[in-house]
Amino acid sequence: MMKLGKIDASAVPPVSLREWTEREVRDPMVRHLFYALTRTATYVNDPDLLWAHSALKQLKRALTESVLYVDGGWETIVMKLRRLAEQYGAAMLPGKNAAEILHDHGRVRRVRCSDGTSLEADAVIVTASPAEAFRLIQDAERTSLRRWKEQASPVKAACLDLGLRRLPDPNHQFAMGIDQPSLFTNHSRAAKLSEDGTTVIHLLKYSGVHDGDAKADEAMLEKALDTLQPGWRKEVAVRQYLPNITVVQDFDHIGRMEAPGPAVPQIGGLYVAGDWAGHGELLVDASFASARRAALHILQTVPALN
Repeated sequence: MMKLGKIDASAVPPVSLREWTEREVRDPMVRHLFYALTRTATYVNDPDLLWAHSALKQLKRALTESVLYVDGGWETIVMKLRRLAEQYGAAMLPGKNAAEILHDHGRVRRVRCSDGTSLEADAVIVTASPAEAFRLIQDAERTSLRRWKEQASPVKAACLDLGLRRLPDPNHQFAMGIDQPSLFTNHSRAAKLSEDGTTVIHLLKYSGVHDGDAKADEAMLEKALDTLQPGWRKEVAVRQYLPNITVVQDFDHIGRMEAPGPAVPQIGGLYVAGDWAGHGELLVDASFASARRAALHILQTVPALN
């Protein structure tokens, strides 16, 4: 475990995380801890699918770089990005649902909205899921979008989010499951997430690429919380349970035939970005990296925007 910071992830051979771990981590209990850490860093509970080099790169970043807990949550980041975009001339169209992206003669032409209006465009970046991107594009079955949709392995999780008036045991702020793919964390210890002092805690069961058992997973998370925070039920101010939420639309896995994007080769001016369009990156890193690749490609290839 002490060697993790010195490992050159790019030099790791193309093997699964399980194959690499079974070879490199000899102690069984240390292996269990290592798998728990990689689950936490990647959200992926499928070591037979996950490439070792991608997992190690993400784990190193999680262990060696600072984690940012944001006051007010991710919404504050989204709103600041929106304000900056508007300052540079972007127009936001809330409630304007895209129904179809049209193209002809090998180039994207317009976006048709569900209300019947159309938006002319020389370039379009689709940030929806692979399945939704495939649905939006006219004649998508003749493009790489079909392959990207078919190769995608969305990752699921069961999430129990609670607002507690008081944390029964303040000594327990974080816990990872070793024999179960679970996580408990109190993000309120590091960020302001409520206006009235309510403590916001999260429990997560990593389901992998398969749907979990909603009731069984909820019972497991509640039982874990009974151990960590006895008496928590009396303190609940708000509760939300998401039994099969998609936490990432795709990742760098062994079943992937190719990395998606940034351009859709068969349609000029059409691009994809999102957590599923990573080129070795995972999660939000993939979102930002793919968006940057798409933007740079547009600036270099779309004459109207140069």
